[in-house]
Amino acid sequence: MTVAESDRALVCTGRVKRYGDHTAVDGVGFAIAASETYGLLGPNGAGKTTTIAMLCGVLDRDSGEIMIDGTPLDGAGSPAKRGIGFVPQDVALYSQLSARENLRFFGRLCGLRGSTLRDRIEYALGACSYVAVTHRTQHDGLDPL
Repeated sequence: MTVAESDRALVCTGRVKRYGDHTAVDGVGFAIAASETYGLLGPNGAGKTTTIAMLCGVLDRDSGEIMIDGTPLDGAGSPAKRGIGFVPQDVALYSQLSARENLRFFGRLCGLRGSTLRDRIEYALGACSYVAVTHRTQHDGLDPL
């Protein structure tokens, strides 16, 4: 189905992501209307997760464009990121990261930087009495949050 230009909430054209000599996403493009439900299907290694990471602005693309409601998604501070909601497939904590690193990662996704980010991390860790073990990961034997 072709989405009329005026109805396009998300438009991706020619997106490419490479890791060294490996091309994970090669020229992917699509348009999604505001009321449309869209899914990415494919085998492991097809580039689905990489595509979603680029759409959320978590991962930089090597080329191509992403437009959200007509606003280009360019860089971490892009206003277009405010129009993105993302629900991960699994629990939204990364076991290889410490509590502090998880909070920093997700804070940056929300556009927090500098002293505002640091202050909010300290507040969150203090509020749950987690400050003493913030450097440890689940791999170090720490129970998940």
